[in-house]
Amino acid sequence: MRTAFLKVTAVATVACLLLVSGPQSTFGEEARLLRSNGTSVIKRLPQELVVTIEFLARDKSVKEAVAKLESRKKTAEGLLKTLDADMESVQFTMPSTSNRSSQKMEELQAMFQENIRRSGSEMPEGLKLPKSVNVSSTLTVRWLLPEGSPTELLLIISDLKQKIEDADIASTKDEEPNLAEQEMMAEAEAMGYSSYRSRSSEEVEPGTPKFSFRCQLADEDRQQGLKDAFKKARANAEELANAAGMKVARLSNLESNVRGASAEMNEYYGYPGAYGRGMGMPSTNDGVTAESPLFGELEFHFSVGAAFEMVAAGK
Repeated sequence: MRTAFLKVTAVATVACLLLVSGPQSTFGEEARLLRSNGTSVIKRLPQELVVTIEFLARDKSVKEAVAKLESRKKTAEGLLKTLDADMESVQFTMPSTSNRSSQKMEELQAMFQENIRRSGSEMPEGLKLPKSVNVSSTLTVRWLLPEGSPTELLLIISDLKQKIEDADIASTKDEEPNLAEQEMMAEAEAMGYSSYRSRSSEEVEPGTPKFSFRCQLADEDRQQGLKDAFKKARANAEELANAAGMKVARLSNLESNVRGASAEMNEYYGYPGAYGRGMGMPSTNDGVTAESPLFGELEFHFSVGAAFEMVAAGK
């Protein structure tokens, strides 16, 4: 009777050790099966500067606005060549008549109309917007960055960004606001309202370049990241099994996850939970690409979950 009691006590002790070992390693319901996690991180400097620019064209009809937009896209391609952009990366979204510029001006006009209606007056001629159509398309283009130290790379990027901003790639100088829009904006700003004020710091005026930094991990680096994560998972399992008087035997199950992101980006966007205070953090699904709006090292996070069978230490 005493021998049976001691055996039950020993089994209960092993189970307790496995259950209290922490959130990363738990004893599964399967007999003698130990689950453990391991993580690793690889850091790399950006390899590409990614630029997005919203193009905007206004005219009396959709046909005329589209023609103007196409002309500006051709002009932009010529400018991009002089700036040594990666021309194979040039992409324009489908043209659309629904854009932020039109929406913001319509919101302003509606606001003024409501205020004037309440006062019993009529809309001043200077605040009446002429009939026109806005067509927009967003450009995405990349610049390949050379290898170098963080300081060298920062100097190269700063110079390149200045050249891109000065180039007026979207021909914004050719699309000056009309008199009605200028008057309306002056009135709105006097009231503390900006047509491009946003809940997100990401929203900018059409034609303004938005910059981000991108890196792609080599296949051999990805394999190394997974190996390092697995080694940690196995080491965690061995440590826990040893504490229970047992040892790790055959691998029973294995799964992994790879995510490209930068620590600075997570902090900048309040990750987890918010990107630009309202959208999800920009991410890639291939597991070998990371992108951030901030210059700095990009991080690739590897996570491996493993399940090992256990045997008594003496076997």
